[in-house]
Amino acid sequence: MAFDNIAGLIVGLPAPSSPGLSFWGATAYNRIMAQTRNQHTGARAPGGSAGSRRGRRGSRAFAGRTAAIAAAALLLLVLLFAVDARLGGPFLRSYATPQPTQMAAATLSPAGTAGDTGGDETPSTGMSPEGVLDVYFLDVGQADCAFLEAPDGSTMLIDAGNRGDFPVIDAFLRAQDVERLDVVVATHAHADHIGSMAEVIDSYDIGLFYRPDQTAESNSFADMLDALAARDVPVIIAKLLPTDTGPLCVDWADGVETLILSPFDGTYSSANDYSIVLRVRYGETAVLFAGDAETAAERILLKALPHRYLLADVLKVGHHGASTSTCDAFLAAIDPEIAVISCGADNRYGHPSQGTLDRLRSAGVTVYRTDEDGQIHIALDGTAVRVVE
Repeated sequence: MAFDNIAGLIVGLPAPSSPGLSFWGATAYNRIMAQTRNQHTGARAPGGSAGSRRGRRGSRAFAGRTAAIAAAALLLLVLLFAVDARLGGPFLRSYATPQPTQMAAATLSPAGTAGDTGGDETPSTGMSPEGVLDVYFLDVGQADCAFLEAPDGSTMLIDAGNRGDFPVIDAFLRAQDVERLDVVVATHAHADHIGSMAEVIDSYDIGLFYRPDQTAESNSFADMLDALAARDVPVIIAKLLPTDTGPLCVDWADGVETLILSPFDGTYSSANDYSIVLRVRYGETAVLFAGDAETAAERILLKALPHRYLLADVLKVGHHGASTSTCDAFLAAIDPEIAVISCGADNRYGHPSQGTLDRLRSAGVTVYRTDEDGQIHIALDGTAVRVVE
């Protein structure tokens, strides 16, 4: 092959994008390619016009120099690929890896056919449970806050009550000897779920923070975002995309499967429907946290995901037991033994609604309420669930 053709091929090479090529390699490549392109596409050799004998001799000399540059560039590129591949691409990883706020730390679970009931069994996790997954529903009045501790000691906090509830949350966490929260979830932007979240962020080390794709619905939400930025906490925007074929998986504890079932990418008419809906499974036992998701979000979820992903022994009832949540189809898909309602005594909203209580009891579900029972502790050993008195 003629040297001119080799040079043309080198000039036409795309910038390398392999994860094995370091930032140094990419920089050197770009500089050499820029010089080679300038000389190759300049087209006029030094020393005379293109039609003169001297110009033709200059063109041949120029072609030789271009070929030499191209060959050197190719050799350097090959060497860089080889060296960086042997080193595992350390330079590129430190240069080009997205920051945690940009990364999708969640991964797709096994795919299913949208809307398929998938039978009565959830996919086997292959787990051999050892120990207990403890789930606490804190008594924070007309608000929400739940704490989970896995058998390996990993911790998760879901919501943080209302403004003024931090002393209750802090006292509980300190009593559990908690210094770090591996995962924190803010289900949605309303103050009765994230009112004390900024104080939690300021007071505890947090491994990863999940929130929905919402703009500020309250001063509490804005304070939460400011606290996250100030502490440089890695943040994941939790939402399922149209291309997703299953729920998103949150990896936070050994032997515990945690799936994000909702929200989906798009616009909801109610801020409540942006709620992050989670199912936490340990062995053959599971808890589903519905946030404040209402019937519209429940129906979207039922249509979009195989119903086997909703099966759970315990349901944290959506929206404090409001009549706008826990529709019959959603409840049937979950098929819980126990329901937990977080609400305040004699609250002005009338939560829980009598209709919701009737649906739960008609389905044979045992109902616990923080306004009547105080803090509720449920233990999952992988084969059964029990309410700890």
